[in-house]
Amino acid sequence: QHSRAITYYSTTFLNFGGHENQYLSTDVYVLALNAESGDYLWHTFHGESKWNEEVYGIAADKERVFLVGKADAEFFGCWPKLSGSDTDWYVIDPDNMERVERLCQPTRAYQGGNDAWVMALDATSGKYIKHTFLGSKASDDWGEAIAIDKDGFPVVAGSSSKEWNYDNHVHYNDSPRNSHSGGFDMFIARLARSDLEYHWHSFFGGTDDDWATAVTVDGNNKYFLAGYSQSNWSVRDVSPVAEHTVPVPDYDFVVMKMNNEGGYKWHTFRGGKSTEDVPHSMALSSDGATLYVVGEVRGPWKKYGDGDPLHGFSGTVGITDMAIVGLDVTTGKSKWHTFWGGLGADRAYSVATDPTTGDIVVGGTGDVSWKGDDNAEPIYTFPHVDGSLNPNFSVLKLSNYKFVINASVSGGNGSITPAGKTLVKPGADQKFTFEPGAGYCVAQVILDGTAQDWSRTTYTFSKVADDHKIEVVFKRMYYTITGSAGTGGTISPSGAKTVGRGASREFTVTASEGYVIDTLTVVKGTTTETITASGQTLWRYTFQNVAANGSITATFKQFHTITATEGNGGSISPSDQTVENGKSVTFTITAETAKGYVIDALAVDGNIVSAASGQSTYAYTFTNVTQNHTISVTFKKPQYLTITVSAGENGTISPGTSQIERGTTKAFTIAAASGYGIDALTVDGSVVAGASGTSAYTYTFAKVSENHTISAIFKQQSQFTIRTGLGTGGTISPRKDTTVTIGGSQSYTITASTGYVISRVKVVKGTTSEIIEDAAGKTSYAYTFTNVQADGRIEASFEKPATTYTI
Repeated sequence: QHSRAITYYSTTFLNFGGHENQYLSTDVYVLALNAESGDYLWHTFHGESKWNEEVYGIAADKERVFLVGKADAEFFGCWPKLSGSDTDWYVIDPDNMERVERLCQPTRAYQGGNDAWVMALDATSGKYIKHTFLGSKASDDWGEAIAIDKDGFPVVAGSSSKEWNYDNHVHYNDSPRNSHSGGFDMFIARLARSDLEYHWHSFFGGTDDDWATAVTVDGNNKYFLAGYSQSNWSVRDVSPVAEHTVPVPDYDFVVMKMNNEGGYKWHTFRGGKSTEDVPHSMALSSDGATLYVVGEVRGPWKKYGDGDPLHGFSGTVGITDMAIVGLDVTTGKSKWHTFWGGLGADRAYSVATDPTTGDIVVGGTGDVSWKGDDNAEPIYTFPHVDGSLNPNFSVLKLSNYKFVINASVSGGNGSITPAGKTLVKPGADQKFTFEPGAGYCVAQVILDGTAQDWSRTTYTFSKVADDHKIEVVFKRMYYTITGSAGTGGTISPSGAKTVGRGASREFTVTASEGYVIDTLTVVKGTTTETITASGQTLWRYTFQNVAANGSITATFKQFHTITATEGNGGSISPSDQTVENGKSVTFTITAETAKGYVIDALAVDGNIVSAASGQSTYAYTFTNVTQNHTISVTFKKPQYLTITVSAGENGTISPGTSQIERGTTKAFTIAAASGYGIDALTVDGSVVAGASGTSAYTYTFAKVSENHTISAIFKQQSQFTIRTGLGTGGTISPRKDTTVTIGGSQSYTITASTGYVISRVKVVKGTTSEIIEDAAGKTSYAYTFTNVQADGRIEASFEKPATTYTI
């Protein structure tokens, strides 16, 4: 029906597939040909007359041929003995032929459903040796690939829908060495060479479907298993070298390595997002360092550490290309990958390596013709039939990228491209590009350990015929920048300084005491720049990304410094100032009133400016500045206390209820209305005795530390008291306190003593007072209180008059 694979040993090619005719079912066939001439050697059929047997893999050495496949019913290794005539067997219904004897029994019987099967034949004659089945009644099991390890044991790979055990074995554990995870999982099993007796088996995969397609063994007897998976998975909590591209249910290549007892080494995925990627075959490089995996893909792959493909995806996404990937057998990391094909469907089904050259040969199919590198035409023309698409054999030969050039930078300060390990075809040229870092240039290349001076930014290995190593060395480029300063300051560093190209160099300009910067001039190559630094006492300038010689020159002028400092809760503006001699500058202090702050203390040169205390803003001006000054301010959040005022009818207390800062002093004036006097003055509930009976009284709260109350009530009174006050140099009559009936009058005479005159007379009526201007300078004066309605007072002071001399 169709051929599935081919293997080679010694001088013989072996091909296998199925056979079908009108009355008989599909059987397995094996054909042996001479490898040099193609001459027939032998062929054979195996199977069951009524059921189909499918074969998917073959492996052979000089003694044995091993086959693997899938069967949906039990079959035996050789034909049964039948009753009746078999002369016309091709027209006889097989069900009417009695099976007399079943020969060639399997080592392990068919279990049910689809079972994987393995068969051993003699390589020289093709005669049957043994066969066996793998699987369980509850699972579907497919044998997909087979290899022979270095001990001669057959290694079988396939897929199973459920976990199964190898029952009733006397030597080996019947449980798998790695459990089934769900869906279809890949399985690998090792069997005995002589009778295909079971050694061990293991499952690998995730909860989605995973299918095995290939198995191979390296020179160290390590096993490699390839297949395709729908999802990402780990093995005993070990993550893959490269993760599945997801989303499911798209398939990715999966490749894994283990020892000959199934001990896990690594596994990795390769594929493209939202595409189906299926491997079909594997082969090892001639040196055993690289594992080649080939198959079919429906789109370009996700980019991993191996970079872009050596040859890009050729067709439309969704139409397959052949894919070949080279994996490091030690780490599982991808060294390179490539795609080949045309606009039709192209699939790689097998791969082999030339043991002499190491070249890679890939076999597959393609729908339409396509070209190789540099538009190379195929050796044989693609046969089209009436312009239609028809799959043809395709054979692709690739270089093994035999030589390696390791490229690196010695000492840093630049880069080389490509860096690290570069694979090179024999006889090809390989160019490397050097990119110096900022301020650097190429100094040397070190080729295979030998250094040579080099100034160009590229180097090319021509017609590569060996491995090489290249290192590039970069050196710094330098320029001179000169710093200078005039009288009144310094520049640091001073003089000519060497600076690498692309580097930076900072210069600090510092004015001496009493000076500020006047001018700052910077030169870069042919460009001159004036820096705005005038008036500053300190300035830093940095030459950045230096690419030419340059200079920086500073001049200075005399100035004075006013240092401004501020505490929390407000600001002083401007900040520190340098003021030209004789000039003025104003500072504004602003408290953060929104946060409850006011000015606490403003000090200028250490002296307190009392007018600023308690203010929310204040301006202070330094005029005609001739020396350095300081101005500092602190702020406070004052705590206010309340003095609650309550006045009855016919009188007042002034001021009214007040908010007073803690620790301050506040005076209140109590005044009775005309014809009334204070009946009682009460402070914090206690009566103030001295206030009763007076028409006016002053009460002072000193250094307030808590809230207070002050209240007064008033009463009408029939008489008032007028008191006197007298200074030195005269008399007042009457001198004693006088009681006057309401509405009455009281007269007073003020007389200066000899040698004195009246200097001032002050009259108080209740809460009002006045100065009697007419009394000043006189020796006597009379004053009368009329219509008295409140307590009063009259005071007199005296002075000696000026002396006049006539010359």
